[in-house]
Amino acid sequence: MEIVILAGGIGSRFGGLKQLEPVSKKRYFIIDYSIYDAIKFGVKKVNFVIRPDTLEKFKEKIGNRINKFVKVNYILQNTTLPGDIQFRNTRKKPFGTGHALLSAANYVDDDFTLLNADDYYGRDAIFSAITHKPKFNEFHATLFELANTLSNFGSVKRGVCETYGSFLKEITEMEIIKQISGYTGKIISKNCKKITKNQNLYDNSPVSMNLFTFSPSIFDFIKPMFDDFIQQNLKDLSTVEFLLPDVINNLIKSQNFSASFQTTRSVWKGLTFKEDLSSVKTYISDLVKIGVYPEILWK
Repeated sequence: MEIVILAGGIGSRFGGLKQLEPVSKKRYFIIDYSIYDAIKFGVKKVNFVIRPDTLEKFKEKIGNRINKFVKVNYILQNTTLPGDIQFRNTRKKPFGTGHALLSAANYVDDDFTLLNADDYYGRDAIFSAITHKPKFNEFHATLFELANTLSNFGSVKRGVCETYGSFLKEITEMEIIKQISGYTGKIISKNCKKITKNQNLYDNSPVSMNLFTFSPSIFDFIKPMFDDFIQQNLKDLSTVEFLLPDVINNLIKSQNFSASFQTTRSVWKGLTFKEDLSSVKTYISDLVKIGVYPEILWK
């Protein structure tokens, strides 16, 4: 089993490269703890998907300290297109999270779990994802309860999931506006694409935080999707994005894949806003105090 870490984000709301923001006294990053958990459950290779301009930073700040414990690959996600497609390249960022996943196609040799560099998922969630063995035409989603994924400092976007039995049926991007105090379990949200009317969700509504487990066969299905996406947007490729939730929904609707899922009770922590940093540091510090993680991870 391998892991593929999406680490190419710009961090506009956070105000910087949050993937490499220290969250502990030993100046570890969130991703240090996810990698530590992944190795604990048998992962042998870590694949970072990064922007070319951050390559040396990743090598210096994290790659060089973990490469004694696990094999490390650096996959450069850029803003150019393969083949003979020519366009006026005014893009300031890559083509999105779906393209980031596709960028790993030539580097992954085994089943793999996909995760974000700036999301702390929790050990139980990592265990659920990494220990799943996907079939050729199946992938696995580790989902979270919505209330365990919110920030105290502003609205967030979440992939709200529709499920049926043990299968994932659809992911809808929703903006989570606020929790209603005095009304247990009720959360106000709105659909980011289809409607503007507010909708009610609940504490235990299942959401995706981009924690998926795939077999390498997934790339044979994503590549034609990306080619179609480019052809449909040839008139203006300057800002469009090939996003992972759209990829997942297309896979499900194509009937070529089934999507199993498991919902974890783990608490997600992340750096959406600068103000989240203190909360994340406290959470990690508490986990160290109770012995979930050693103070020094890489020794």
